[in-house]
Amino acid sequence: MGQHLINGVPRYYVPYLSDCFATAYAAVLAHKGQNPNIVLAEYLNFMYDETEEMIGNNFLYRFTPSVEFTEAELNTSLPFVYQPATTIYSGNMDAVQTSREDKIQIRLYICDDAEVAHERLKQLIRNDEPLCTVVNLFEMHYHGAYKKEHGLHAIVVTGYDEDAGTLHLFDKYKISNSDFDGTMTIEEVKVARLSTCELSNPAAGPYTRQIRNLWMEIEVPDSFQVTQECFYTMLEESSARMLGSKQVLGKRCGLERIEAFRSDLLLKKESTLDERAIYMFKLYYSTFLKRIARTRRHFKACIEDMGDMLPQALKDNLLELLDETIKRWEIVSNVSLKLGITKKMSLLDDMDKHLKAIIELESDIATKLSRQAILQ
Repeated sequence: MGQHLINGVPRYYVPYLSDCFATAYAAVLAHKGQNPNIVLAEYLNFMYDETEEMIGNNFLYRFTPSVEFTEAELNTSLPFVYQPATTIYSGNMDAVQTSREDKIQIRLYICDDAEVAHERLKQLIRNDEPLCTVVNLFEMHYHGAYKKEHGLHAIVVTGYDEDAGTLHLFDKYKISNSDFDGTMTIEEVKVARLSTCELSNPAAGPYTRQIRNLWMEIEVPDSFQVTQECFYTMLEESSARMLGSKQVLGKRCGLERIEAFRSDLLLKKESTLDERAIYMFKLYYSTFLKRIARTRRHFKACIEDMGDMLPQALKDNLLELLDETIKRWEIVSNVSLKLGITKKMSLLDDMDKHLKAIIELESDIATKLSRQAILQ
């Protein structure tokens, strides 16, 4: 039987981490001596698809039924992280070698055998490796969604006690009312890890998402470090994406996509809001525009924590511009929610005003980043 508990894993939470996955990753990375403000910062960007009417930062926020992703899909966002394609786990895979010595590795595994997945969990815990794993909130008794709403969600497991039949875990993604630090039975967590999320909304219709015991293993190579060269590469790539000279997964991005989003919103002024449109404003845009704001806040935290790698005057100017654009994204999100509730199409003018300001602010940011990169 046996038991093992990893002590000292930080219950990490900051409000600008983009989602529950980043919050779980941040706890493990902080435990490994890394600064999540830096190593989990995303490229500055914006994406928008007119056909689907969906937005994103470095990938579109879509409703996907799968938890399997390609290498290309997993490596659009984080400059200091490398993620191989989702791997089907089979038995002991300790022989897998680090594939990128210059980046942190985050490997996604799935396994349809609950016992095999549980044995891997115990193996990692015994090696003092906290485990990021995914559950269905419908099965997590501490959450308000318990037995009410399905939702794929990342948590951190820090220990097990086979004699008591329990796992030690925590979930600190407070922005979604998750604030748990304690034990659940092994069987409860097994059910939650293998559960199928039954989902539906007016934009995607009904669909299911099988979790398949998805978990993430994080490795920090001994040679990994954030150098000035890495930092400037991140700034240069952010500038290139925002100024439209780089595409992501074959899709245009940056300032012109913000303009396209702004223009399409104005076209809706003369239309009638149907159920899908109401949902998009009330829930989809309001939620994901706030996520866009959080990516800017995280980008700002990264610049702050990189110390003197930027000239002080430029650093101060960038932080000031980022503060303003963060505020504008938050406002656009709030106005979108209000529009979805009240159905007042005149609120589109408010969204338009702030999006115009965002374009001006982020054009200034991207241009300054580009000029600084050229000087290096």
